Amino acid sequence: VFLRWKMVNKKIGEELFAPLGPLNSFSQKIACAHAFGFVPKQYYDDLTIIRKVRNHFAHHPFDSSFSTKEVADLVSKLSTFPDAKETWPKNPRLGNRHAFLFACGVVCGGFYQAMSKPSGKSQP
Repeated sequence: VFLRWKMVNKKIGEELFAPLGPLNSFSQKIACAHAFGFVPKQYYDDLTIIRKVRNHFAHHPFDSSFSTKEVADLVSKLSTFPDAKETWPKNPRLGNRHAFLFACGVVCGGFYQAMSKPSGKSQP
């Protein structure tokens, strides 16, 4: 949404986001947003981890949870993990889920804040 919002030429922008366009995957959108300075390194790192967690659940739908070692290890690398850990439930599965959702909320809040500024085109 943020990259589409930054478009100045809608026709060319839509070609970039088309199913066979160069920005069709979440990974490519994250890389582009950081490469052009639209998102800081912290958001780039967190979005990359969020993408990896999402992919893990998509490719292992029946044998994954937030307590799965691979998912738990990824979640522990989120920049917001220490803050989320202070408030999370005692159940590790729920705690990792809480930390993941907290990171998603922080990133979304940063984008919303950047899009709400009067100049409208600043970095979150």
